[in-house]
Amino acid sequence: MEGCLEKQLRDAIRAIDYDFIEELKGPDGAIKAHEGMKNMAENSLDKDVHICSFSSWCRFPFYEVDFGWGKPIWVSCRTFPAKNFTTLIGRRWDDGMEVWVNMEAEEMAKFEQDPELLSFISIP
Repeated sequence: MEGCLEKQLRDAIRAIDYDFIEELKGPDGAIKAHEGMKNMAENSLDKDVHICSFSSWCRFPFYEVDFGWGKPIWVSCRTFPAKNFTTLIGRRWDDGMEVWVNMEAEEMAKFEQDPELLSFISIP
């Protein structure tokens, strides 16, 4: 089914609205968050389920921070010891982003050669 994953991802992101956040702030919010993480952990034990985690740091004002020696010229994130973890980080000089991806070496080799992925990449 073409576009199925994209639709599921888009719908999941849209579900994180004001009401959802307010529910997490409520008295049962920690329980709800823990249940979601527990379900993800249980699913990750299934060999047929591949979990990919994403974190976006794109709107954090990292390039505005000045500890007394000037604003940074480049901000990066360290690699995480979790496989299939992706971090998106905004760039200083334009509205693009850097994408930091952690994968097993064999999967990364395939990922780096994907023609559709390569069509979105520009290396400055």
